[in-house]
Amino acid sequence: MLSSRCGLAPRLRLGSVALRFFSKRRITLPAPKPAKQPPVKLPSYSKLREIAKRSLLPLSHVTKALCTREGKFFYLTDVDGQRYCFHDERDVIVPYEKARTYLEACHKETEFVEVDPEFITESMQGKKFRTKRFIVSVVGEMDHGKTTLLDCFQHTANRSLEYGGTTQIMRATEAEVTPSLPCTFLDTPGQSCFSTIRENGSVISDLTLYVISLVEGPSEEARTIFQLLHDEGTPTMIVFTKRDLVTAERAASVIASVHQLAETSGVSAVNEVSVSSVSGDGMDQLRAALAAFAEDHPKSIAVDVPAEATILDSTLVPSQGIVFRSLIQQGTLHLRDAFICGLYTGRVRSIRDLSQKVITEALPGMVVSVTGAHKLPPLLRRGGMELPCGDTLFVRKKEEIEAIWEQRMRERVFRSSIVGEEEEEEKTGLILVADNANSMNTLVDGVSGNPRFSIVHTRVGQILQSDVDLCNSSNVMLVSFNVPSSVPIKKGKLVYSRLMSELLDELNK
Repeated sequence: MLSSRCGLAPRLRLGSVALRFFSKRRITLPAPKPAKQPPVKLPSYSKLREIAKRSLLPLSHVTKALCTREGKFFYLTDVDGQRYCFHDERDVIVPYEKARTYLEACHKETEFVEVDPEFITESMQGKKFRTKRFIVSVVGEMDHGKTTLLDCFQHTANRSLEYGGTTQIMRATEAEVTPSLPCTFLDTPGQSCFSTIRENGSVISDLTLYVISLVEGPSEEARTIFQLLHDEGTPTMIVFTKRDLVTAERAASVIASVHQLAETSGVSAVNEVSVSSVSGDGMDQLRAALAAFAEDHPKSIAVDVPAEATILDSTLVPSQGIVFRSLIQQGTLHLRDAFICGLYTGRVRSIRDLSQKVITEALPGMVVSVTGAHKLPPLLRRGGMELPCGDTLFVRKKEEIEAIWEQRMRERVFRSSIVGEEEEEEKTGLILVADNANSMNTLVDGVSGNPRFSIVHTRVGQILQSDVDLCNSSNVMLVSFNVPSSVPIKKGKLVYSRLMSELLDELNK
């Protein structure tokens, strides 16, 4: 009664109504934004299971979207419409562009991860630098005096060691242009069939000497060489040889022709010198021109980064195994360094300089012979031993080498799985044998365009009994450059020569 009179009851009832009102009120919170998924990181080539695992998509969905099954085989069509055949779902290899297109359709963002240092443009940062040894490549037409010029310059006699008086390898030599300027010279073949060697030498050099005889003058091959010099962009110095054998009028005519070719090709020579390799006239001017250019264009290279080297050539030596003739580009190559070169891996077992002296390390600009590469797996040796030439040797950690090798192996398997048209016409099979990797590449290039032949097998260094047996029992011929056969072979089954141009002419008759 007291509380009613004092007016407390109504306030209690209002309070209960307000309590019920607020207890039933719903507060709407904004919906949380979905967390942004990280991009799917993929290398150049991936397996189906890897794509499914990294994208969190069902493997069955990935397989059905990227492949079609026909009988026992799985077929994949790339973004260009080319088909590839695989024997098992676990063997299917998907290139990055194909995987990216599929994942974008599934609203998945992708990110490309480059594993192979061959395609990584960023250079490693070092703290210790050293002036790189000056590299000079010597190019020119056949019999224009390139090797004779270097013999006179270096006081050597390499020309007398060459069969037929013509260079058929990339010969590396070292000489001092001045007491303070050691230099590495790369003498390249003049035969047009060795154009790849000529190109490789020009790419890795600091200066190219274009040697042309004042007696012979430029031919159509000179136009090809000038185009190469223009494409590569390497500074070029023109050296006119045999000046003691021509008149002043003849010399002026040849020089004018060369100037016109250079201008037409867009090549601007940094200098030009006329010399006589017999009398030695003009050699001092050549030394001075080389020294001046090197002084104006010094190159400092880091020596405390992982070593990288360009393979000039490689061969198989019975007492040493696989030998890489390498030009060090950066870093310092040490004994026991783990490396990868093409599909070859290993650890540096020995390093020899150009005088065949055993050394413990090699610095940028040096040409050395490196051993320690392991043999390829049997699967990769079925078609023959492909030794690297023009490839880059990379010193890396073990786990990096494994990742690089895996990607390179996948690329090889992927390209070998291409579905091509069946050949109706029967071709003559060829077993190709050569003395080194450069010669083998030239031989392969020379016969690949011939529709009458198909390459069955390649081998560097020696002819085996199994090669001869295959030739004697089937429609297969043995083609050998500079590797004589000690095993009897049927007449007409062997084509052999010590001159590459002669060998290719015989095959293309």
